[in-house]
Amino acid sequence: ERKEFGPTTGGRPKPKPKPGEVPDADDIDWRRVVTRFDAAREFLRVSLRNMTDEHEFVVVLFGDDAKLLDATPKLVKATPRNVQAAIAALDAIEIGPPTDKRPIGQLMGRTNLHAGFRAAFAVTGGRPLKGDPFVDGKAMLDGCDTLFVLSDGAPYWDDYAELDAADPGDQAGDTET
Repeated sequence: ERKEFGPTTGGRPKPKPKPGEVPDADDIDWRRVVTRFDAAREFLRVSLRNMTDEHEFVVVLFGDDAKLLDATPKLVKATPRNVQAAIAALDAIEIGPPTDKRPIGQLMGRTNLHAGFRAAFAVTGGRPLKGDPFVDGKAMLDGCDTLFVLSDGAPYWDDYAELDAADPGDQAGDTET
């Protein structure tokens, strides 16, 4: 997979940017990339470092469900301190142990993009909103105005899991729920 995401020529990482110098996508340290999550995390690091103090951001993690990164419990200013705290929290995320179905381990479960969007739209400068943020005026006025989605997998799960009546040990997504 590294060949698919990695640099097309050379592959040698560039030296770290000097203080005050803004990194770009070519500054990804491909030595740190082993999994698709590593690639997404490195691209997010570059994106965060490209923001200025006038920007605000939040990082939403999603798998079976979604949660906000502990370092960004709401929209936070993109100060160097907040960006560094978010990057440190991202760097602390580890893949779980391997299983029969997940030979390189698992992060947060299935890829539930739906839950990620719902969590992102509920974010404001205060506590996340409850209920349906897509009809909440506060979310419209004070929430995110831009979303960047980085995922290490194709979305194949949603928030509408129901037990399969024909096979109680199985779950089936029910888009009518």
